[in-house]
Amino acid sequence: MDYDPVAIALEYAESGASGISVLTDPRFFGGSLPDLLAVKSAFLSRGIVLPVLRKDFIIDPRQVDEAFLFGADMILLIVRILADKTLVKLIEQARELGMEALVEVHSETEMKRALDAGCSFLGVNHRDLDTLQMDLDLSSRLAGMIPDHVIRIAESGLKTGRDCLRMAELGYDGVLVGESFLTTAHPGLALKDFLTYVD
Repeated sequence: MDYDPVAIALEYAESGASGISVLTDPRFFGGSLPDLLAVKSAFLSRGIVLPVLRKDFIIDPRQVDEAFLFGADMILLIVRILADKTLVKLIEQARELGMEALVEVHSETEMKRALDAGCSFLGVNHRDLDTLQMDLDLSSRLAGMIPDHVIRIAESGLKTGRDCLRMAELGYDGVLVGESFLTTAHPGLALKDFLTYVD
């Protein structure tokens, strides 16, 4: 699908987004590091102060350095594809560079690993990476196990404002939404409608 990441990011920023996720994986999602840089540069030139997340399959310290050099404020780390020592190393490296890591989990076991690694931002992804099935109850099962000092983000499968409200009621600080907005003609308007349930 052809899309303009800068135009979409600006539309989201104007519509009330509290952060922007930019896909940089070219093979599976058609994203790129130049997309990340373009979004960050557009924000800086307009005085827009929003964190920008590099969303990719990050497994190597060089990718963390790349994220920093191309303007990311945060990186996505997926627990399932990382060994514990690597997870800790990448979280620490991001912080040393002035970034943060959104550490993504898909189960109770992965959540424990993320917390043991010292994550400050925990993403609960409702989509099982093996089956691609959605389980919106996962966020409910994990919510009570997440310490208060950890920022909690619900990810994937959230299609309506009511879904967003449900996550807020469960104690989630934010949601990460992509596909359900991008399938509409006006992603910014979809975001505004989404946010009316929690404003």
